[in-house]
Amino acid sequence: MDEQAAEGVADLITDLLHLVTEAGWDPREVMRSGINNFAGETGT
Repeated sequence: MDEQAAEGVADLITDLLHLVTEAGWDPREVMRSGINNFAGETGT
């Protein structure tokens, strides 16, 4: 992954964290459920 792509991903994560915290959710809980949902969808 090149540096520009890495920065884009970091920006995306930062934006998502802002949205999550503004909505009043716990970012750790969102990440945990998101990872579980993704793992479930991919069949792992």
